This record gives sequence, C-alpha cells and structure tokens, in this order.
Amino acid sequence: GKRTAAKSKKRAATETGDIAGVNFMVRISKKNRAKSLLKRFDSRVRLSEKAQKLARDRHVLVEMHMPDFGRNLQHYTPILAALKRFGVGLRGKAILHVASSTGIFTRFLQQKGMKAVPFDIKFAGAEIAKKIGNKKSIQGDAEKIPFKNNSFDFFVSDNFILSEYWRRPNESAGDSAILEELHRVLKTGGIGVITSFHPTGIDRYNLFVIKQLGFRILRKRINKNFGIIVLKKVH
Repeated sequence: GKRTAAKSKKRAATETGDIAGVNFMVRISKKNRAKSLLKRFDSRVRLSEKAQKLARDRHVLVEMHMPDFGRNLQHYTPILAALKRFGVGLRGKAILHVASSTGIFTRFLQQKGMKAVPFDIKFAGAEIAKKIGNKKSIQGDAEKIPFKNNSFDFFVSDNFILSEYWRRPNESAGDSAILEELHRVLKTGGIGVITSFHPTGIDRYNLFVIKQLGFRILRKRINKNFGIIVLKKVH
C-alpha cells in the first residue's frame, strides 16, 4: 500500500545518502499520519458534522471552501503535522488557536491531552466551540489577547494571520500587531504555526517584524495556493 511504498522510498533515500530525500519523506510520513489520525477521530466522533450543524442552526453560512465555519477536521492536517514535527512532548502543553472558528481542532487537541484554547472574534464561533465540548472558549480581538505573558507553549493560526481573508490590500499593520501579541503570550522556546496565508502575506515588512520581535523561522514554504510558516520564539 501507500505506507509500504513510502517506507521503501525512505529506505532507498537513506541507503543512497540523500539527506534531503530522507527529510522530505519524513515530512510526508508525518503529514499522512496526521491526516489519518484526524480522519479516524472525526469519523468516530463526528466533530465536524456537529459543528457545522450548530452553525447552520444559527443561520451561519457553511461552505466547504470557506475558511471559516465550513472547515472539517482534516483541514488542519498541515498544522498537526507541524506540531508533531517541531513540538517536543505535546501532551499537557498549552496551545492557543487564534481565529479558531468552531473550535473543532482545539477540541481534538484536548482529547489528545493538550491544554488547547480556542480564540475567535466571532460570537457564533466561540459559542459553537463551547457547545461541542471545549473546556474553555474565548471571544476577543487578536490584537488584544486576554492572557498573561508567557502563557502558551504553542500557538496556531489558519487562514487569518498573513492571510487575504481579513487583510485589506497593502495593509500589514494588523498582522504586526497580532504577531506582537502572540510573541508576548508565547513562552521562550515556544512554537507558532501559521498556515494557508496568501503568498503576499509574507512580505519584507512582515519578515522584518517577525525577526525583530524575536522569532526564528524554522520552516517557510509558499506556493500559489498554500503557505506554511513555523516560528520559534528565541527571545
């Protein structure tokens, strides 16, 4: 099957000394495992289905291509894969999900032993997050995050920071203010994962802000339709 083929490719790359190939296959393997884990969990618990039904009951638009209430759990595969790759010992760690929408990903993380907190500006999202079983759900503005300094080991954000979903054209001020707040609430050595931003979101100004704040970029990959950046707070 696919898993056997992946193992064969990884073994071949190792035998030929292709370090880049080995690293690539490790990333693919982690992503496949993350996707499978999310899919199995959702098929058993029906978390995405429940959240979308609650959204429809509140007359909220639910469409699969929308970066909001239409998300299903597998949508968060790249984030989970990055957390597993760059995070050391996830169980018991505190994680903030900025623009968490219905809170399905934080609910999954809680089930896996993480202290995950959904945080969204929309009342409907915060309300649904509570309804599906999140232990805590916070509604608020990401430019004024209501937590003390050094509160979290991780933060994640999808289709929000560095994204065309909410930005006005040629506006980076909002991104920099949010990044500054996330730097404040993240512990030194903590990891941040930002995905699905529009490629223009990573411009010179934002790269400057990221480095000036005290983040190191562990990974950055951008193509026409998708991007991921993994940050580490070094000071």
